Amino acid sequence: MNKIKEHRHGFVVFDNSVEDSFVPIECPVCNLLMKNASDAFYYRKYKACFDCSLKWAEPNRNKWSTGWRPKRSDVKEEVEIRSKIIPKITFDL
Repeated sequence: MNKIKEHRHGFVVFDNSVEDSFVPIECPVCNLLMKNASDAFYYRKYKACFDCSLKWAEPNRNKWSTGWRPKRSDVKEEVEIRSKIIPKITFDL
């Protein structure tokens, strides 16, 4: 079965190799799309996107490693906050 992994140049490729390279399209915690190599890195470490890893996994490493996850209501609140953040776009000329 083909697995999806992020190529070192930032684009997604299909890979038939090691199971550890698999990164889902959506974060299993917040259900938002995985966007970049940081998401892939933290998924491999915590099975969560970059934002969820920083918000919940890192501060609760011991609990996280034993299966603890945030309440759905807390995740929903965080997703609403993230949806209101306007990304900063810069152009180097």
